[in-house]
Amino acid sequence: MESGETAVVEKGCDKDPVGTSLTGQHIWFYDGQCAICDRGVQFLLARDTAHRFRIAELQSAFARRELTERGVDPAELEAGVRDPRNFRTFYLIANYGTPREKLFNRSRGAAFAISQLGGSWGLYGRFLLLFPAWLLDPPYRFVNRIRYSWFGKKNACAVPTPAQRARLIV
Repeated sequence: MESGETAVVEKGCDKDPVGTSLTGQHIWFYDGQCAICDRGVQFLLARDTAHRFRIAELQSAFARRELTERGVDPAELEAGVRDPRNFRTFYLIANYGTPREKLFNRSRGAAFAISQLGGSWGLYGRFLLLFPAWLLDPPYRFVNRIRYSWFGKKNACAVPTPAQRARLIV
């Protein structure tokens, strides 16, 4: 394989187990079959130099357990597992397992995640957090509705680097 080239394997590729503590980490739960969602995860991982974010697919048993424990409707999660187009949002658990833990979704989750990246991205995220969710959620909902028809579905996943693999939760 050439330098800089990404290896690809069939969808459903195995990932190594986490093996490290999640306490204090931010956990991003995303639709693992959605192409634009995956691009968002790649964006986040590339800019999270502090390694505060861990990633899990909404389709995983870990996601169903953790999100249901935090009040997400299990029927919504099961509907998304059957057909990922039924997922209406991603979820983000900030400061997992600490007294400051908080569950975000839609635009608030995206703004919080961006605010944690530092530099100019962090400033942009903090700026977005100034706006109320009722103003930012409609564009989010629109993109969510059209994400498969406009951006497609992932048929394969990139083989993660060892550093990325350490940040995946299966």
